[in-house]
Amino acid sequence: MIFVSLALAAAVPPAFEVVDQAGSRVDMLGVRGLQWWEPREPSAPHCSEGAAPSWCVSASRTDDSGWTLTVSNAAASRTARVRLPGPERASFIVWSQLVRGADGSILAGVVRTDRGPFSGGGWQKDRLILVRVTAESEGIVLDLPLLGSAAIRACFDGRDRRRRRGACTDDYSFSTAFSLDTANASSTPALSVSTRAETYPGRRSRSVDSSRGRPLRRQDLSHWHDPVCSYERRYRFHPAAGRYLPDTPVPACADYLEFE
Repeated sequence: MIFVSLALAAAVPPAFEVVDQAGSRVDMLGVRGLQWWEPREPSAPHCSEGAAPSWCVSASRTDDSGWTLTVSNAAASRTARVRLPGPERASFIVWSQLVRGADGSILAGVVRTDRGPFSGGGWQKDRLILVRVTAESEGIVLDLPLLGSAAIRACFDGRDRRRRRGACTDDYSFSTAFSLDTANASSTPALSVSTRAETYPGRRSRSVDSSRGRPLRRQDLSHWHDPVCSYERRYRFHPAAGRYLPDTPVPACADYLEFE
């Protein structure tokens, strides 16, 4: 399992470990002539390689400036279109992988990125939106935080810089890693999710005015690991809800994920 770190830059699609799980499998999606991390128009079809029949995934704008995810298989005469949530200014890139369930389902998705200025710094958050496609239906089944980052200005003059030993922003970072849950006995793919949340310098909170705190010491210039927002969950598909749900509730972690 590999954690994906985040800077205030373009999103990097996460990766599943490629393992068999109750007959489920993972296919890489690519655009002919390009590697998955290279720039390309999101509307360019991303197709599974070396697998028959081939599935293709694309994200495109609609006439009203929204976004739609299209998942298609020409050999099976199956095309599914799902409206994606998000404001007009959000950007989308196709998730680089596709999960084929032993139950015949397909999991495809996009990474949605939102960013903006914040308290003299900036923020970015990425969410993974997964769509489940079967022979009879399609729809969004999972929308979870993938990456979050904020840098908040904390120095306004030389005195502030001295008090903070040059650490002039409060930094918040949140990252997610996930894999197929190999302990799952169902033919429907299940997901294992792990998160890591940190602040710098030391323990920070957006509900506390850091300018009122004591001067920083040398030992404060380190990352603080947040034990509440660093967690592990198992997500399984619940037919009655029509969604993937965690085995226990997930904390909100607003310091890392809510900026508007």
